[in-house]
Amino acid sequence: MLTKQEKQEMLVAAIAGDEQALEQVIHEFDGWIWRQYTQQRVRPKPDDWYHECRLVMYRCLAKLPKQHWGVLTSYFQRAVYHHVTTIWRKEFQVKFETVLSDECLAYLPEVTQQSLPASAQVEWIDLKGRIQAELKPAQRQLLQMRLQGYPLKECAAQLQCSVSWCCQQWRVIQKYFDCLKQHCFYR
Repeated sequence: MLTKQEKQEMLVAAIAGDEQALEQVIHEFDGWIWRQYTQQRVRPKPDDWYHECRLVMYRCLAKLPKQHWGVLTSYFQRAVYHHVTTIWRKEFQVKFETVLSDECLAYLPEVTQQSLPASAQVEWIDLKGRIQAELKPAQRQLLQMRLQGYPLKECAAQLQCSVSWCCQQWRVIQKYFDCLKQHCFYR
């Protein structure tokens, strides 16, 4: 069992970049890391999970506001929780082939460029019009703003709604645009 002074010295050394001190800090959280591994639904291998927690600890030490063991404990636990959520979202995205956030715009054709033939531009405008007819007015506004290049935070401010609402509605819109992947001018 380490004393308070030893933990403080180890923490300072780990923040300074000492690899052995970082390993000791991680070792202090072994029980908690294992408990988190057994409770989460995302199932990487235990070694991968430990490595992920090690990366989270490294980032926590770099951003730690105060060099105090209690602050590190709280900060690390919250960071691991959010890291698990991020891993789950990435896994969900791969599993269901859902394109999230700005990645959806990457496969939309750029109508302003003359690279598309006139027939494809007409087809794109027709398809976009049919999709817009399916959307609610707020969703249409969100789609127009996103196609103009506005980020979700700015869309939320313009539409006077929360960012989470915009994210949710953007995912609904993306479901309509998933058919574009199979559309003829994407082959």
